[in-house]
Amino acid sequence: MFEPRTWNMVAPGYAAEIPATFSSFADDALALGALRLGENVLDVATGPGTLAVPAARLGARVTAIDFSPEMIAQLQSRVRREHVQGIEARVADATALPFEDDEFDAVFSMFALNLIANRGAAFREILRVLRMGGRAVVCTPGDLTQAPAFAEIRDIVRRALPQLDLKMDLPLAEPSAVMDEMVAAGFANIEVRRVTHSFTYPSVGVLWAIASRAGAPVVLVRAATPEDEWSRASETIVRDLERRFGSGPQRVELSANLAHARKERIH
Repeated sequence: MFEPRTWNMVAPGYAAEIPATFSSFADDALALGALRLGENVLDVATGPGTLAVPAARLGARVTAIDFSPEMIAQLQSRVRREHVQGIEARVADATALPFEDDEFDAVFSMFALNLIANRGAAFREILRVLRMGGRAVVCTPGDLTQAPAFAEIRDIVRRALPQLDLKMDLPLAEPSAVMDEMVAAGFANIEVRRVTHSFTYPSVGVLWAIASRAGAPVVLVRAATPEDEWSRASETIVRDLERRFGSGPQRVELSANLAHARKERIH
């Protein structure tokens, strides 16, 4: 799934739907990173700039990279639309950052490193481009296997769309896994905390519509499914979700691991 083509497909829906949810976690990451005015900041796998835009508004000089040209286009469109200053957006690969050693005061990455096959290379690149004493803040999704409701949702979706398997055992879902990989990359003073936010949506139908536009696995299956078959399956999914969870507003709780670490000399 970690291919530019996939995220190019997802980008318009992702930019429209996801920042409203992930912005709470971006605020947590920025607070943990304790940005100072004028600092040189890198946002790795920026997507539509959910963290990059508020970082720039805090007075940082932000370089925002993503390997999806369409995600970068979405960010550039937002920068122009909202007259955001201080962001340079460019296409680049997290596992081969096109920057000098010791270039950034802080590096952030939100809900992305868990998707990279060669995470070790990405963590080492983040460390390389950090100046000595610089901070890295990484956010990864929490453990979905501890959310019984998600398992029920996955089963309901799979009955209607057998080709769509919503993964629950995500990489870096456990704080200890994030810690271990950052230690292996050479980071020091690592702290990983669990953060949780709750969101309310008007209905399960709205939630499924968001997933159909912005969820990469769902968008990929939708693109490969005839429209009439997709419509029938969607009606079945929404009906079964309403039977299980009700037709009214839905409260969703999302957890994430938020890691903070530094680059220090090894004595």
